[in-house]
This record gives sequence, C-alpha cells and structure tokens, in this order.
Amino acid sequence: MFLKGIALAALATLIAAPAYAQDGNPFEDPYADDTGIDETLIEREPARDELLDEQELEEAVEEEAERAVEEEVEETAVPAETVVLRPEPVRVRDQANVALELEGGYSRFTDNLNTAVSPGGNWGLRGVFGTSSPIGVELGYFGSANNYEVGDGSAISTAGEVLGRVNFLKPESVVQPFLAAGVNYFRMDSTEDQGLSGLFDDQGGILDNAESIGFPLSAGLAFYPSQNFVIGARGTYRILTDWIDDNFPDGDNWNAGLTLGAAF
Repeated sequence: MFLKGIALAALATLIAAPAYAQDGNPFEDPYADDTGIDETLIEREPARDELLDEQELEEAVEEEAERAVEEEVEETAVPAETVVLRPEPVRVRDQANVALELEGGYSRFTDNLNTAVSPGGNWGLRGVFGTSSPIGVELGYFGSANNYEVGDGSAISTAGEVLGRVNFLKPESVVQPFLAAGVNYFRMDSTEDQGLSGLFDDQGGILDNAESIGFPLSAGLAFYPSQNFVIGARGTYRILTDWIDDNFPDGDNWNAGLTLGAAF
C-alpha cells in the first residue's frame, strides 16, 4: 500500500514538471528569463511610458495654449501714448471773419485844392467782412478837417465808401497785408457862412458844398494780437473825378492813419 502511494506521487510529479520547469530544471521560475529580469515588469513598462507621454503631451498643450494667449495679449495691447515735447507754436488766431475798426490819421489834398486848404486830420469808421477770407468787403465812413489857406474857416470833408478787399496770407495768420479798391461819394462843406466861396480864385458866388464821385484805393496791414482785437495801418488815395460845380478847384484826397478795432 505504501509503495502504491509513492508510485502515484512520482507519477503526479512527472506530469506537472513540464508546466513549472524549462530545460529539465524543475525549480526554475517560469516567469524569469536568463537575464534575471521579471518579464511582467517588461510587459508593464510600455503602459507606464504611455502614461508619461500623455502627461507630457498635456503639459506641452497647456504651455502652447499659454504662449498663444500671451502672444495675443501682446498683439492686442494698446501701446502707451508717446509724449513728444515740441516747442510751443506761434499763436494762431481764431478765424474771426468780421472786424469793426476806428481810424485816425493825416489827410491832405492834391493839385489846386492843395493850395486852397492846408493838411489836416482825419477820422473814420469801417466794417470789414471777410478778414479770414481771401476776398472781403469793406463799408466805411471817412471824415477830415482842413483849414483854408486864405481866410478863416475850415473845409470839412466826408465820404461813404464801399471797397472790395484782397487778403494775401492764410486765414489764421496773425499779420494780414491787404489791398482794397472801390467807389465813394465825397462831399466837402465849410464851417463859415460864405461856404466854400473862399476856395474860388474870383471869390464869386456862394458855394455851400461841393460833391464828387470818387474811387478809393487802399493798402494796409492788419495785426491780430488776440482773438478779438485788431490794430493796423493803412493808406488811401481817393481819385475825385466829377465835382458837381465845374468851377471848383481840382484835386484828389489821400490820407494815412492807424486803425483800432474788434474782431468777431
């Protein structure tokens, strides 16, 4: 009986041996190779590498996304305003286009009238429309007082004038040179009872006043020291062509003066 049990155990050992041993070694670990490296670890290594690759990929994607956001912010960012220091420019006046001016100056006549009356002073009031335009219009009043060369009294001259005006510089210019020309109605009166009779050589008759149609020619310079203030200088020559009384002495009038006014 004992021998039968030994025989059965030996038979079971022989049957199970191929499953647990290689090359006839019944005690060799079936999960180890000649190198002594566990094959299960070798089989598990690719899985770990894949996990590391996925983590690195995620990190790379996150870094790329952050870099893209930073670049977009840099492209869309508004640059800081650059402050450039420049010298203060010369003041440019506002483009006021109307001026009201007072005038005062020196006036005298030419030809025969120059020998009949002495030089005198003049005054005037003028509205200028188009001070900031290349072309403007002037409406003016002129007055002067000239003493008689012979006898007492003075000749008082007045005129109403309309002139076209040409401005030569840009509208915003502080200094503006100009030329003007037009037509006027010129009248001369006397301060004496005999009127203007003293101006005639023959002293004949009494002439209360003398009238003429004239053509004023002006040149001047306007200066705008502030937005609403104007000062200037101008000279005017008035061609007096048709005195109503043919016996009245011939002569033209001219004056030179300064102007002071307001601009609007």
